[in-house]
Amino acid sequence: MIRIFFFTIAAAFCVCHPGLAQDLDCKAAMTQQEMNICALRDMQAADAEMKKAYQQAISAMRAIDDNLPPELTGAEEAVVAAQLAWSAYSNVSCKALGFALPANSAKGHSLDDCHRRMILNRTAELKMLTVE
Repeated sequence: MIRIFFFTIAAAFCVCHPGLAQDLDCKAAMTQQEMNICALRDMQAADAEMKKAYQQAISAMRAIDDNLPPELTGAEEAVVAAQLAWSAYSNVSCKALGFALPANSAKGHSLDDCHRRMILNRTAELKMLTVE
C-alpha cells in the first residue's frame, strides 16, 4: 500500500515535470525530489530485473517438473508460492520500517530504498534457482 502510494506520488511528479524526470542525472541529484525520483528509478530497474529472474526461475522449475514423475513434481508451484509469500513479506517489512521513520520528505526515498534492497536480495535468490 505504501509502495503504491509513493509510486503514485513519484509518477504524478514525473507527469507534472517530465523534463526533470527525463533529464535528471541521478549521480548529481541534489534536492529531495530529485533523490526520490532517482530512488524510484532504481527500484523500478531492480523490479524489472527481478521479474526477468522470476520468469527464468519458473522456466527452470518447469523443466525440472517435466523430467519428474507426476507424484514428485511441484518445483514450479513452489517458486510461485515462494514469490507470493516474499511479496507479502517485503511489503509488510518495508511498511514497518515506514512507521519507524520520521515523517519528512526523505521518507519516500527511504521506503523505495527498502523495497529496492528487498528486490535485489530476492533477485539473487531467484537466480540461484537457475544455476546448473
